[in-house]
Amino acid sequence: MALKETMDLFQLVDTIATAKINAMRDGTVDWRDTPKLAPVVGAMISAFKGSDKIKGELEHMTKEEVEQLVAKAIETIDLCRQAILA
Repeated sequence: MALKETMDLFQLVDTIATAKINAMRDGTVDWRDTPKLAPVVGAMISAFKGSDKIKGELEHMTKEEVEQLVAKAIETIDLCRQAILA
């Protein structure tokens, strides 16, 4: 996939939002939520490992990749909205 590194960055944001949603299910975030927050570390490694390639990916997108990126951005924004409200 030509947008792998860009999508890894979106996945990091999705993982952070999902972790927050899961941690807030009982109304509070505390040390017992550590396992719910742990996936963020793996997503950070993936996102930052190739982050230097994101600019090049975005500069050379096809029309289909632009559409894919916009769809993913909309999904991520919705997930972030849910996390903010959690």
